[in-house]
Amino acid sequence: MTEIREIIKYLSADYFIKQFLTILALSAYGFALFVFARGKLSWKWRYILSFPLGLAAFVVAGLLVLIFGIPFKGLTIVLMMILILLAAGVAGAKGDHHLFDGFDAKICVLWIVASAVLALLAVSGKISLALTNDSVYYYSTYPKILVYQGGYAESFDTYLTDVGQASAVINCLPFLFGFDTTFGIQHFLNFSFIISFAILIFEKEKDAGADIKKAAVLTAAFTLFFVTSTPFMVVSKWVLSNVYFMEYAFWLFVFLGKMSEEEFSLDAAVMFFMMFAALAMLRMEGGIISLLIVFAASAFKYSSKRITANFLLPVFLMEAGYYIRLFSLGVDPLYSFLDWKKAVLMVGMIVAAAIYMLCIRDRVLPLLTAHIKIVMIMALLIGNAGLLVINRARYINNLYAFYQNLRQGNGWGIFGIFIVIASLWIFADIIKNRLDITYEDTFLAAFVLAIVAVCWARGGMLVVRTSDSGNRVLLEIVPFVVWVLHDKIQRIINK
Repeated sequence: MTEIREIIKYLSADYFIKQFLTILALSAYGFALFVFARGKLSWKWRYILSFPLGLAAFVVAGLLVLIFGIPFKGLTIVLMMILILLAAGVAGAKGDHHLFDGFDAKICVLWIVASAVLALLAVSGKISLALTNDSVYYYSTYPKILVYQGGYAESFDTYLTDVGQASAVINCLPFLFGFDTTFGIQHFLNFSFIISFAILIFEKEKDAGADIKKAAVLTAAFTLFFVTSTPFMVVSKWVLSNVYFMEYAFWLFVFLGKMSEEEFSLDAAVMFFMMFAALAMLRMEGGIISLLIVFAASAFKYSSKRITANFLLPVFLMEAGYYIRLFSLGVDPLYSFLDWKKAVLMVGMIVAAAIYMLCIRDRVLPLLTAHIKIVMIMALLIGNAGLLVINRARYINNLYAFYQNLRQGNGWGIFGIFIVIASLWIFADIIKNRLDITYEDTFLAAFVLAIVAVCWARGGMLVVRTSDSGNRVLLEIVPFVVWVLHDKIQRIINK
């Protein structure tokens, strides 16, 4: 028995070290990608977002290898990542910025030390996890088979039609680089998310004119409220795709709003491109949510060409490329979420969005463009009404399941109260401001309406339990709800 314990201890230490080094390597790569692209993004955000960007680039590289039928191995993915880095470097060299403008070696050393400490904590096994059958089946077994096979195969069946392929690629990391599970990767991404969430709140307070003490108190209060909320604790510790999807969607949503008044910056553009490409493929509804973010952000002063090339193009390339690869394999499972009709519809929606941005926005129908946020909400309400007419029983059953899960606190705790408060507050502001709606309110409302529609489209009935797929997806709204509540409370305080 003692010998067995020693063997397990030895193997665990080896796995932890390899995962620790993988985390640092992805962080270093993300940082290098920011630096090579050059631009105006602050060094602070380059450090904090280095791991999320590195992980997104790994996902994009892995998906490109799979889509083009290149042998899916650690070496080929690394080579693809090098090509991405070189492309960013070539594009960055054409600009006016030097590689290390404003660089501070002391801060860089501090970032390296902090990253190492947090990475050690992430892989230590001291933070609890939650596992279900889907965790093992879709995000351990499938990635292991994918690495062993070296690419896609027709026999993968529902793995290809029901699993977010970006999430599967992330969970290939252990089997590509010699460790066992991705819990350290997930925890470290959570650390990056919490730190960025706190700093974003702080900066928002400072931008509104708050002094340091007031900004620090409110930042601590809202960040603590967020990280201790039941939905965040459930999603962040559950080994599924939801945590990745929630965090990348939030980063895109916030930074598109935050940087809307700033001049074009290549490093930020690279970040948006990689994150949109990853988000589109993290879950089957990724393309839909990506479009919602893009349309909400189109209310800002981004040029139509940039919206199309920087935000829509990565979504199109990933979605269309994967669909072509998928259906060329001849996959035809007995049951699947994704079929050719939904694939054509998704690609058609992306193309239609690009046509709107290039040919209609700021050219014709100026009233539509000026009120795009409320138009989004109305369109989603009309779409949901259509789904209700098509299959009333399924739609009402799903709404009832959402309601019961919130009422019973299935994965929610008491957070349902704050959802009700946010919803009533948004509705009251829309009436008060005569249908004028903020960017934050727009996306939260659109996200919820889209979740209801997507759950209807999956075909089955939702059920009342924490692990229900619809309930898990709805849990992803927690950072957006907290962000909206902070925005509204901040407006009252600053009146």
